[in-house]
Amino acid sequence: GYYYSANDEISYNEFNFGGHAKFYFSRAAKIKPFLSLGTKVHFGNFKIETPRDSFNNTELSYRYVSGGATLGAEVNFAKEFGVQLALNYDKNIFRMGEEDEYAGSANDYVLNNQAKNLEGADSFTLGLGLSYLF
Repeated sequence: GYYYSANDEISYNEFNFGGHAKFYFSRAAKIKPFLSLGTKVHFGNFKIETPRDSFNNTELSYRYVSGGATLGAEVNFAKEFGVQLALNYDKNIFRMGEEDEYAGSANDYVLNNQAKNLEGADSFTLGLGLSYLF
């Protein structure tokens, strides 16, 4: 994806992985509501693609851990098929590693602000999925 600062084009990449535990309130019903709790670890990188100031830092890596909760339901239409509908909320728990300091250059200022904005953002996700049980 791309972000634009006042002066430069900034690209970013992010990889994350995590795990969630799912608790079903009812297992035998046709409609099974559930609650899921879990964590994710995020790894990312920002890079100024066309820096006007190429003598200073043009890249910044970040790592943080987020926690999330999901509330949803699984509806089984037949013995083998079902649909899941879920609403998920994720929030940053803590940053991994040292806090990058603003070193005085415009590049450092922009990269640090982008990382802090991304790490500080909460997210809501509405998901719909199909299940085939075998």
